[in-house]
Amino acid sequence: MKELGYRAWLEAQVKRGGGPYDPETVNTYARDAKRVEAIYGNLDEHYARDRLAKVLRKLEHSAKARKQDFHHPNPKDLYGPGYRTAVTRYCEYLRSTRGSPPTSSRTKSGPGTSPTRRRRDW
Repeated sequence: MKELGYRAWLEAQVKRGGGPYDPETVNTYARDAKRVEAIYGNLDEHYARDRLAKVLRKLEHSAKARKQDFHHPNPKDLYGPGYRTAVTRYCEYLRSTRGSPPTSSRTKSGPGTSPTRRRRDW
């Protein structure tokens, strides 16, 4: 995982309501992505394989199982939407650094400027 690049990218993003993410949010996303990586393996390798689809499916299953109150003794089950969100944002970060269209259109165009929309070419 490219943690420093991910953190810098998160700091450059604009929240839905406007303004940058606060440092605590950036720390939470980075920590959650690192925890997922510790359990499921290198996120960059997963991205190269299937754009993190398998990891995201596992996280979706874990959240659904928890919501339905199933007992899963598997320690690899991570519960809560935060982990899936952190991995989704990491996937967006990787797309943006590799020249592919990002799934998020919220970015800063510079210090003190308003958000701009990115054109999707797909």
